[in-house]
Amino acid sequence: MKNVHQWLEEYGESHRNAANKTLHWICVPLIVLSLTGLLSCIPVPASLRGVAPYLNWGTALLVSGVVYYTVLSLRLAIGMTLFVALVVLAIWALQQFPLPLWQSRTLD
Repeated sequence: MKNVHQWLEEYGESHRNAANKTLHWICVPLIVLSLTGLLSCIPVPASLRGVAPYLNWGTALLVSGVVYYTVLSLRLAIGMTLFVALVVLAIWALQQFPLPLWQSRTLD
């Protein structure tokens, strides 16, 4: 398995372009937010729901990401934990709308 320095070196080599950096700072968080929101809409078994009401497929994705970054670097894990907190807050805010996150409709 590569260490964090090898990953960051490879990442840095392929992301020197300023436009590419900007797109990544905007698009990657939006992708994580949308994927987590969609996964959180998938029903979980009742046995898991009874143990932890907020345990769903979206939180499983986020926790696995934090664990992955913890293996790479504690500093990255702390940053990821802060990002995960923002994602969870954003999804909670979006869930306040009357339609489920996965459902969309056209305006007539």
